[in-house]
Amino acid sequence: MYCSRPKTEKNSPLLLAVFIVSALAWHPTSWAQALPADTEEESFTETSKAVPKSVDGADDQAHPVSQLFSDEMKTDKNYNVLIQYKNRGKTTWSNKKAYQLAPLYPKEWNLLPRALPANRPIAPGETVTFRFKITAPSRAGEYPLQWQMRQGHKQWFGRPTSETIVNVNAPEAPKEDAEFVYQNLPSVMDAGQSYNVTLQFKNRGESVWTPGQYALVSQNPYNNLTWSIGHIQSDSHEIIRPGGFLTFNFTVRAPSYPGKYNFQWQISHLGVGLFGSRSKNKIVEVVAAP
Repeated sequence: MYCSRPKTEKNSPLLLAVFIVSALAWHPTSWAQALPADTEEESFTETSKAVPKSVDGADDQAHPVSQLFSDEMKTDKNYNVLIQYKNRGKTTWSNKKAYQLAPLYPKEWNLLPRALPANRPIAPGETVTFRFKITAPSRAGEYPLQWQMRQGHKQWFGRPTSETIVNVNAPEAPKEDAEFVYQNLPSVMDAGQSYNVTLQFKNRGESVWTPGQYALVSQNPYNNLTWSIGHIQSDSHEIIRPGGFLTFNFTVRAPSYPGKYNFQWQISHLGVGLFGSRSKNKIVEVVAAP
């Protein structure tokens, strides 16, 4: 509705005040539009944070005492969390009345509210301690983590815990390392003849060597065919844990021409690459066959 201004020869302060008050009275929506709508459903921001409608009346008040958890996590790993709240209101908290600790970022962490521990009521002035585990998100990144007390599904109250940004990283691959132990082969061979040889390596790393995934690759030079073969896959069916030993037994054929030749090998993780120490380089003398 439009409100006209009274016609007077002089601008009376009293009439001007009446005009302003009347205009505001007829157009209340000009003020209300700047305020958020009061809806019954919880709203979520772009970061999926629950936006609590906190009510700190005389009956329900909560104060965060402490929170303990790591701000550095690995994807999909479990971590311990400790949250403490003090009841600073006048109402006793109980599970029967649906008092709970609720996450403010439930989607990022796949979290659910936590009931009061041991089903014990928390009287005014008492402190409650929540201990539980959370699983880090599956994707690496920075994720906010925060909690607040709540009654039921909609009635938030008290102060939230401090918001913590957790750095979630993908776990590093276990370190692989191998130590050459010994080798057994002749120092002199007849040209063109075949010989059985043995090499053994120790797992000095953090990874587990699984059957069919590890092999020897000839060295000096890399992947040479001096001994008729440059790649020997392990025929062991055992799992070699850190500290264990892997033995390679195979047959080589001496070069066709007499001379002195290098014999050296190194372990390779198939699809990953070489690692660990090489076998001791052995100079094998090849002589003409009798």
